[in-house]
Amino acid sequence: MIERALPLLTLAALLLSGCVSGPSPAASDETGSEGPPSWVTRRPEDDASYKYFVGAGTSRTGDLAEARSIAAGDIFSAVQRFIGVDFSSVTIAENRASLDSFKTDITQTIVQEGAARVAGFEIIESWTNRSREPAVTLHLLARYDRRELLKEKERQEALLKEEQEAIAGPERDGRAAMAAGRYYEAAQRFIVAASNALNSDLPNADIRFKRNIDQAAEAVGAINLVKISGDQTVLVGRVPGEPLRLKAAAGPSESADGIPDVLLRVSYRELHRPSGRIRAREGEIVTDEAGFGSFSHPVPEFVGTSDVTVSLFLDVTIEGLDGAPESQRELVDRLEQSIARKRIRYTLVFGSEAKEVRTGLLSVDYGADGELAGLTQSAAGLRRSLSDFSLSTLPVSPGDLAGKSEPEVLELLRERFGGTVPRVILAVVRIMSTRESGGKTLAKASGTVQVVDTGTGEVLYATQREKSGLGQDARSAAASAFRSLGEALGQEIRNNLR
Repeated sequence: MIERALPLLTLAALLLSGCVSGPSPAASDETGSEGPPSWVTRRPEDDASYKYFVGAGTSRTGDLAEARSIAAGDIFSAVQRFIGVDFSSVTIAENRASLDSFKTDITQTIVQEGAARVAGFEIIESWTNRSREPAVTLHLLARYDRRELLKEKERQEALLKEEQEAIAGPERDGRAAMAAGRYYEAAQRFIVAASNALNSDLPNADIRFKRNIDQAAEAVGAINLVKISGDQTVLVGRVPGEPLRLKAAAGPSESADGIPDVLLRVSYRELHRPSGRIRAREGEIVTDEAGFGSFSHPVPEFVGTSDVTVSLFLDVTIEGLDGAPESQRELVDRLEQSIARKRIRYTLVFGSEAKEVRTGLLSVDYGADGELAGLTQSAAGLRRSLSDFSLSTLPVSPGDLAGKSEPEVLELLRERFGGTVPRVILAVVRIMSTRESGGKTLAKASGTVQVVDTGTGEVLYATQREKSGLGQDARSAAASAFRSLGEALGQEIRNNLR
């Protein structure tokens, strides 16, 4: 009776074991004599607690570590398919790093047996097939705790949503700004959305890029820069009477609705005193809530005309589009050209009171031999450049100058003419060299000029220049050089004397 009951007990035990949910943890890297376990050909059914994943890897050389690494990639691909987030669609650096870390942790958990780097994930069985030596195929069965797997799925979906929001969010903000008439802000947000689309592998990223570029161009096109104040004349050394005023408006006139928070670049010129050169300078202004903006020009330090240009400034934002491929470069170029057209220009004339002050003029010309050549040629050039100055030629004879240095000549002029003119101009020019050139004579002249207050003796302005002149002979070449140098010295006085 007992002997007949044993087979029935064995059968009952087998039937009960078949009802257990999922395979029980076991591990073997040897080929089973009874053939592959059932999970090799058919993935186990998922249960309430776990989801199962199967992977396989083959090494043609029999390298089991290589086979295990390939199987790890197979399992990771299956896990990622279930989660449903395409890694290639993620370009935000932090998000990409997070997903790469997840992939590494899954792989290391599989490759480094005994590692547990991912909560709820483990390898529970393995089976090695060496039937085609030297090749070896490793089959792995993994299970992933459902709760932990769903947490990871939600986390990755949130990252993908954030990736999509990197484009959709700024675009949505841009449309809201457009509706509110905040066109500059709208342009900024559309450009940010286009930049994010440019760097994204999301589906239809190219369509989103073009749409946002077009919307940015529309926003820029709605911005008008309207001059409120006009051109000005300002005396050198004086604070300009009023700032340059403008309005960023939704139409071509001052009465149009203002556009707030528009960043504008102001380009102007100023004198760089250490070098004596006039150089370009830039500043920035921002419009107020009513769209108005103003620029207070620095005190001018040179005489002449200077243009002040006010232009739309989006350079920092649009830098995100620098990496656009050739196929999309035309769209970016058109947007940049649209931005560049948004500018206005003021003309400022920097005048000097110097031309109103009675000034005496003495210009002395010396030949190449060091002898006095006359008192007329360089003076003619000076008078031509200073034609609107209140100039009078000082009656000084060559004999009055004989043997005197420049300081002595200036002292003579102060004593003799101080009660007549508040200022005197003394120019001393010399022929430095002459040479034959193409059948003509080329003369090189060098000269200094000083403007002195006859009351105090203060030197108001001083400079030095060189010029060349061409003539049929040495005399005519020298005369040409004197006149050219006189004109150049006169222009220096005009540009700098206050």
